[in-house]
Amino acid sequence: MNHSVAETRFLPAGRSNPKQIEDQRGSILRLPLIRLFMGGIPDGVVILNADRQILMANPSLLRARNLEDESPVIGLRPGEAFDCIHARDHAGCGTTEFCRYCGAAQVLHGCRMGRQSAKECRIVTRYAGGVESLDLLVWGTPFTYDDRSHILFVLADISHEKRRRVLERLFFHDFLNTAGGLRVFAQLLLHEGPPEARDLAEPIFEGADLLVQGIRSHKELLDAESGELTIEPVLIEPLPFLRQILGQFEKRDIAGERALRLEARTEEIGLYADSTILKRVLGNLIQNALEASSPGETVTLGFRAESGAVTFNVHNRAVMPEETRYQIFQRSYSSKGTGRGLGLYSVRLLTERYLGGRVFFTSDPENGTTFFVNLPATTEE
Repeated sequence: MNHSVAETRFLPAGRSNPKQIEDQRGSILRLPLIRLFMGGIPDGVVILNADRQILMANPSLLRARNLEDESPVIGLRPGEAFDCIHARDHAGCGTTEFCRYCGAAQVLHGCRMGRQSAKECRIVTRYAGGVESLDLLVWGTPFTYDDRSHILFVLADISHEKRRRVLERLFFHDFLNTAGGLRVFAQLLLHEGPPEARDLAEPIFEGADLLVQGIRSHKELLDAESGELTIEPVLIEPLPFLRQILGQFEKRDIAGERALRLEARTEEIGLYADSTILKRVLGNLIQNALEASSPGETVTLGFRAESGAVTFNVHNRAVMPEETRYQIFQRSYSSKGTGRGLGLYSVRLLTERYLGGRVFFTSDPENGTTFFVNLPATTEE
């Protein structure tokens, strides 16, 4: 390999010459089923030599670069194949001061050290006479074949996901401000406005309050899925906590013609958990139980303490169909129609990932349906 001295600010600058590339590429192409393997991966994949030069690229990467065959990228480094704006500086991709902070270059550095690695990579490319910003998730796996070092390098375009998250944050921020302002205005009318305005202000306040709670709930779910949700554990006493939740449902008259009943005895036990998340979990279960109940029926909530754990329960008389029982926790499944179904999915996600517990249920004609949320009981954080 040609490792002549060249200026670099990060990774080695030396490259294999065209004859060496041809020889290395021929060796890789002799790998059994390599074309089938590469072609079956939906993300962009390249096989690199020890100098980070491309020996082989899969069809997904070629489509992303609007190429008909591999020849234009063979011998190039990843940033050069994507026409990174820094790839023409110094000795090419990986050798500039900008490359020190590039996720792709950092992954390749890890591979040189024999480590499998994955990072996000932000790259600005030359495109159609201008520039385009890409967000990539890249990961690399070093391997040896034919007594030569190679890297299997995968590049997944996550630009649309990043843009969606930015738009979601803007939406939630602006919508929460609007709904919150409407709620404050209605509250002022309720307490300080003329008597004739209060009848109008009350439903406005309740509607705005429900809207704020709904927006926060969806934002919380998205943050939970992306691992961005922060938790603040506090000491919770189960009985007063359930009474507070029950009071919120009664205050808003959400139950309608259905009754809500608390069945729990006073027990000297507490648990440390994020009260907002636990309230969301139990609130979703109560809401689902109310929606499944017929007028005149009762939804019962309670808890029991045993074996160092607290188990909350929400019960209603309805029985879930078999199809629902087997799919109830799936993200997009709903017995209520298309576009619903996040309630119980979020219950499980929040319970298992952020409360450190588990959620399960029983449903049969004799006993109806009961959901259980089992959490560890502790006396200290």
